[in-house]
Amino acid sequence: MAGNPNDPDENEVVLEISAEDLASADLIGPKIAAFARLREDIAAADFDGGAVSLRYHSGGEMALDVSELLGFLRQAPDGQAVMDILDDALTEPSEDEGYLLPVLKGADYIETVQAQLREAGAPADQPLPFWYQPLRTGLNVVLMHDTPQMMRSVSEAELAGAGLDLDMARQQAMQDLARFCHERDLQVGSIDDKLFQLQLDGNYEASTYFLSGLWDDIQDEFGAPPAALFAARNVVIYANSADAEAMRLLQIVAAPGDEVPAHAIAPHQILYWTDDGWSLLPAQDAPGLPH
Repeated sequence: MAGNPNDPDENEVVLEISAEDLASADLIGPKIAAFARLREDIAAADFDGGAVSLRYHSGGEMALDVSELLGFLRQAPDGQAVMDILDDALTEPSEDEGYLLPVLKGADYIETVQAQLREAGAPADQPLPFWYQPLRTGLNVVLMHDTPQMMRSVSEAELAGAGLDLDMARQQAMQDLARFCHERDLQVGSIDDKLFQLQLDGNYEASTYFLSGLWDDIQDEFGAPPAALFAARNVVIYANSADAEAMRLLQIVAAPGDEVPAHAIAPHQILYWTDDGWSLLPAQDAPGLPH
């Protein structure tokens, strides 16, 4: 007879997550699903294909990307922090809250916004009305609140008002991004069997920059690091960096031309995935800034 997930013995096992459990998604995934089944708000939970699928008694459904969640669990200072992260990740999101998403912006984005504010008569020392952070690739990240009604960037003061410090906000944004990509069914299209393009919803393709698990999987598939062009918010093209012909084609796509794509980010800059995240060169190591 199968064990009852509400039995005290299983409760005791599930609640004791060890360092060994955090070694891989395949080890921690079944425990996350078992822990989810103990919650009164969750009707069903299953681990399959790297994700924990959740069905709530309310009728709502959600999928947790275990690889992304695993990164946060490994950073937890103690067992209680691990359980707190799991509890937050398994809580059914409110439809009214929408998504908090990390959004990639170009190298000149901040200067452009500052210039627009000055042209509108704002003082030169007036802070920007949204939070942003520079990345080591020269690009920037902002946090966007997305609901069915609107998309808008958020400020540090707004995050604080919602009870989120910056670390908590980045964690929530990564969890929301993984959920968003699953719910919108992130797809991969092929161009001449050499170049590949990510397809999502037309607004957040470039946010896949922040999905380290995705790029690790692509690297495993290629057997070599991927090289990517985050040309615009809805245009992400990548190739196997070890394939000379694929790289030649990617460089042609990245070559400066007369037309700049709408919502351009970095249409002429090829980035390379490394063990340390995105870099301008395959072997470049530039610690000190997020990647």
